[in-house]
Amino acid sequence: YQTEEAKGRDGLRWRDEEGIAWPVLVDDLRGTVHQTYGGAADPTYLIDADGRVAFYGIWTHAPTLHRALDALLSQGGRG
Repeated sequence: YQTEEAKGRDGLRWRDEEGIAWPVLVDDLRGTVHQTYGGAADPTYLIDADGRVAFYGIWTHAPTLHRALDALLSQGGRG
């Protein structure tokens, strides 16, 4: 990405296309959040309603993420 605005627009578009009803974080161009959580190449972090990491995947794998989301939602958003 050349601008944070373009990256943010893509994040919002993805959220809307996937019908995601919860907040989605779009990191800045420096990858500040990415680096804070360890800097793996393609990680996925699912943060629960209490702000804790409820799921971590070193590689984003949509079916696994969907299972983690279903499990977290079945527990009232707390993992």
